[in-house]
Amino acid sequence: MSDSMLYDAAPTITLPAARSRLRETVSRFVATIAHSLGDSKADAASRTSAFDDLLTTLKEHAAAIGFGRMDALARAIAARAWPRITHTSMRKARCKS
Repeated sequence: MSDSMLYDAAPTITLPAARSRLRETVSRFVATIAHSLGDSKADAASRTSAFDDLLTTLKEHAAAIGFGRMDALARAIAARAWPRITHTSMRKARCKS
C-alpha cells in the first residue's frame, strides 16, 4: 500500500471536533486524578469547567500527585495560551491600521 493511499483513507477531523476531543480527554484525566485525591468537587466540576480552568486544575492536581514531568506540562499549558494572545494581538493591530 502506498503512502498516498494511507493518507487518503485517513478520516478527516474538523478543528471544533478536535478541540472537543481534547477537552474531553483532559476532563477525564482531571477527573481521574481528582478521584484518586479524593476531591469529588473537582471531579464533578471538571465536566463543566472552561478549558483554561480545566488546564489550571490539571496543573494543580498533577503537582499534588507528584507528576514527574511538571516542567513539560507547564510548558504545554503556557504554549496553549500563546497562539490565542498572538491572534488577538494581530487582530487588534489590523483594526488600528
